[in-house]
Amino acid sequence: MSIWTLFVQSNAVGQAHRFSAWKGLFVIVIPAILFVGIIVAIIVAITMAIL
Repeated sequence: MSIWTLFVQSNAVGQAHRFSAWKGLFVIVIPAILFVGIIVAIIVAITMAIL
């Protein structure tokens, strides 16, 4: 289900902004990766500060 949701979302974003579904996928995935990276960096910084 999540793969189908990602497929539909990327197509919807692509159509809304009038570019390809691949670019729509990157519009969804890149901010998610950045968000996860920031959360991981915060967790690592807190862990290092505790030690």
